[in-house]
Amino acid sequence: MTRENIKNAALLLFVKDGYEGARLADIAKAVNIKTPSIYFHFDNKEAIFTELFDDMKNKKMARVTTLRQKLQELSTAKEKLFCLYNDYALRGYE
Repeated sequence: MTRENIKNAALLLFVKDGYEGARLADIAKAVNIKTPSIYFHFDNKEAIFTELFDDMKNKKMARVTTLRQKLQELSTAKEKLFCLYNDYALRGYE
């Protein structure tokens, strides 16, 4: 649980302050742990960022795979276009 909390807090700080501006001390404070406790879960800030990046990449790839499968099941251009539009609209809300 703490590992995910660290990642969630880090993501918010990376978005807000950028990679360089996000400090481990701020991430620890957001999770309500001491800074050295982060090292139990991650080697360094780069490891947190890399894992977040990989998580996002994997989520995106899974979404593309799912969309591709849906499109293959549809028969008309109208259905496929609606499916693509719907996916695009949903991504806008994420």
